[in-house]
Amino acid sequence: MIVGPILLAVVLQTAPKPEPLDFPVLRVGEHSWSGRQVIVANPWHVPSLLEDLKGDAIRQRQLLHSPIFLRQTRALGNRALLDAANIPTADEEAVLREAKAWLTDRSGKSTPRGALVNNGLEISVRARLLSQQQTEFGTVELRQHMLKSVPEFFGELYCSWIRLPLLDTKTGQVFSSQEREKVWDSLNDAATRIQAGDLDWKDAVEEWGFSPRDRDREGRIGFLRRTMTERYEEAFLRPLFQSWGYLLPNEAQLRGPILTDAWAYLVRVETVRTRGAVVLELARDRIERSLRESLLQESLMQLRKDSPLTILLPVSSPPPRPTQD
Repeated sequence: MIVGPILLAVVLQTAPKPEPLDFPVLRVGEHSWSGRQVIVANPWHVPSLLEDLKGDAIRQRQLLHSPIFLRQTRALGNRALLDAANIPTADEEAVLREAKAWLTDRSGKSTPRGALVNNGLEISVRARLLSQQQTEFGTVELRQHMLKSVPEFFGELYCSWIRLPLLDTKTGQVFSSQEREKVWDSLNDAATRIQAGDLDWKDAVEEWGFSPRDRDREGRIGFLRRTMTERYEEAFLRPLFQSWGYLLPNEAQLRGPILTDAWAYLVRVETVRTRGAVVLELARDRIERSLRESLLQESLMQLRKDSPLTILLPVSSPPPRPTQD
């Protein structure tokens, strides 16, 4: 049938316009996913959410551009990598067990099922990877991991930082991958100049410090402990405390750049000290959890290396139609 210009114009005018939720937000290999598909991919999402957002482009964009949605999108990409690697899914009991541990790691106040509403994709990916690990670790293995980073379990770090946002602080819109990379490059360049003696830490804070308070205090934030997740991001504390060994440094050390969903950090660790006796049994559960976390992160890094994923946030253009749900 030949469609005349008038009929074609009517069809184009009446065809529903794609909503922001239908824009592509993730690509892994040849497959892409829309924002709507990211939401639906989480079996624990609130069923009424999509209906509540229907026709409201402003609220849709606010959701799509939030740090929590960025984390959900990345988690779906990780799930796709696990699927491609034929890593078995985890049963509900394993997912709930990991949800409880995930909350404990972050000083969360929710229930395990409540945590799954916004974080089910991430937690289920973690449960799948953890199920691939050995069921128990011996004392020798745990002691070796403990000695790789004694301050993580028995110490504290006196720190100063330079922190930069990875989102628009006025709108809450997350930066694109390219913008995040620029922030990382900026802090990495500062670290290189500081370590080479070409830039003083005080001057670096004055140049890059995000807030007047940071600049006035030369970035000082005081002593941090690995368990202070009620005040600081777990994704910040974890890499900050990794791999200090058991011999304490006698001069300031730089850590970073460390990127989380919302912030980028360059940290100057001025003092590393232990508290009390360094005895495995005093922190056995935390040491085992840390070892499992390290193995989990190594597995994720290897999967991403073999098949990189691309985050297409913030959304800016209509799809082509996503190729997988």
